[in-house]
Amino acid sequence: MLGQGDCLLIETNVDKDGLIQAHLFVVVLEPREHTNATIIVNIETLRSRKQDQTTILRAGEHEFITSDSF
Repeated sequence: MLGQGDCLLIETNVDKDGLIQAHLFVVVLEPREHTNATIIVNIETLRSRKQDQTTILRAGEHEFITSDSF
């Protein structure tokens, strides 16, 4: 069972070369006891000042994060 703070690498699509792409997601709430429902959020590369910069993750803070992300 997954819990708060666990990370998931979820395959999300196929790139132009036919390779499977995956994105990092984090479980932010403990799954509810009877429904197993929870909330997960994805991590994306920070590319613009217009993107949400409330929580910045720096390269190396997780083994899959190689550049500043949010």
